[in-house]
Amino acid sequence: MSDRPDLAQLHAELRQGRATAVLSAVEALESDGPLSDEALRLKIAALEALGYDGEALEAALSLRDDRLQIIQRLLARMQDVVVTDELEAVLCDLLQTEEFFHPNVYEVLVDRLAEKLRAQGLSALHRLAADRYLCLALAKLDLWWPDIERALTALRSRILEDCASAGETTASAIALIHGMAVQCHRTEYAWYVSANEAAWLDRVEQQCRGQPAPPDHEAKWPLLLMYRSPTDLHKAGLVGGNPVDGQDGALARFISATLDEDAREARLAEDFASQALRGDETSMRVAGMYEENPYPRWTSGLPILNPGGRPLEEFMQLVESPAWQRQPTRRVQSILVAGCGTGLQPLSLALALPAARVLAIDITCRSLAYARMMAERYRVANVEFKRRDILELPSSNEQFDMVDCVGVIHHMRDPAAGLRALLTCLRPGGLLRLGVYSRSGRDAVVRFRARQAQSRPQPATLRAIRHGILEAGEQGSYADLLRFRDFYSLSGFRDLLLHEQECQFTIPELRALLAAHGLTFLRLALQAGMMESLHDRAGPGTSPFDLESWHQAELRVPSLFAGMYIVFARFDGEV
Repeated sequence: MSDRPDLAQLHAELRQGRATAVLSAVEALESDGPLSDEALRLKIAALEALGYDGEALEAALSLRDDRLQIIQRLLARMQDVVVTDELEAVLCDLLQTEEFFHPNVYEVLVDRLAEKLRAQGLSALHRLAADRYLCLALAKLDLWWPDIERALTALRSRILEDCASAGETTASAIALIHGMAVQCHRTEYAWYVSANEAAWLDRVEQQCRGQPAPPDHEAKWPLLLMYRSPTDLHKAGLVGGNPVDGQDGALARFISATLDEDAREARLAEDFASQALRGDETSMRVAGMYEENPYPRWTSGLPILNPGGRPLEEFMQLVESPAWQRQPTRRVQSILVAGCGTGLQPLSLALALPAARVLAIDITCRSLAYARMMAERYRVANVEFKRRDILELPSSNEQFDMVDCVGVIHHMRDPAAGLRALLTCLRPGGLLRLGVYSRSGRDAVVRFRARQAQSRPQPATLRAIRHGILEAGEQGSYADLLRFRDFYSLSGFRDLLLHEQECQFTIPELRALLAAHGLTFLRLALQAGMMESLHDRAGPGTSPFDLESWHQAELRVPSLFAGMYIVFARFDGEV
């Protein structure tokens, strides 16, 4: 007799809340042989309902269909996950197939990588190269933890010296070299290069520039990819050469894809350069900085595409609710993203509101080029990119239902003038999302900038400055900087600490800025733990919709807004 009718009945019982009975019945079926996927899913659902997430995860490992999706969902709700060999194989599949991970899943992936780095000891490089998880994680994950960077910097140096000195063959370590090359490219080669490494690199480069090697001479050029981009090496004639025995094609694909993307970005940047920019002296200096270091160089999938989460949840609650509007029936149909950078924000908004028209403007050609490439990658059709200075907006005569400007006006010579220019494009009753730096949240940045000469540093200088902060560690004067994600990429580090122009605000100053420009504060965008800090630190009776409550909370927790204040406000039409 088929067990399908029994399963249908069990599904009904589970919906009625009888998870214990359902689990007992499924386990009875299991005693007769392996469960079908349908029965396994039922068992997993019953275990989840009873709070046995670890057992549910173990059962999910036996699934044949939907295994990755279900395991990701389970990992997202679990704590203290024990990664078995079988689960590690699944994590490898996730690294190869998924673009975005729930934060809890990301933590599992990073913890497993850190565990492997701690355990590597003096393992031969070819053994590390055979570790599929290690190599895949290096090529996939953005890593922003000081201990991990220290371990990887030491490992990179070891790979270079062992392979360049013929202690190991490049071919035997090629998978590890590939993972490390991609990871270093993701950081924009931000890691420190010691004098010893520089000497070995010089030897490898000289070898690659020499006469064609005999057939039995192993190619060493892949080692250079851990320190310089494929495009730079290609221009110098250093990429290519002899093929590497044992190469599985991943390194070749990485080189080819990077060369194609960089060439495409350069062509698009030329197109945007044809759009004349009329900005003040500060705008031109800031544009020059971002031409050298487009920011952020995001490479992971758009969080909005993650089916298991809503990174724009608070925004969507406001947009989908008429509470903030004077005209409750009106929906957001047009959005201006001012200072769009490399496109992360406008693309997220365009995907969240597919019926809306999104105009994204920026002053930097390379940033706009990167943004357009990402729009093409994700097939986002309802966004347009233009090169334009915010101060030019009053002459455009365009009106939008929403203006989004996060992390921009604090880089202008006169932030208030920038805000006034933005409001000329926002219809009365429209929604503004504005992000500006918190003075207390960026205390370490402010102290650093007061000491550091403000000049246009070269990459080697940026690496050296980073290295000093990293080596000082938690006992250093700028230990707080290690908690910023931007610290862990070259463009991010420059944007964080060595920006051409920056100012910060306090909450009273922000409140005065809003009031002076006819803006009614609606709420702050909150990160995890902020609401708890509000109630714990500001006292009973505080309101998340009251800026004074947040001011009192920040006085007690100065790092509460370490990123920036991001406020939602309604424009009442009078400045």
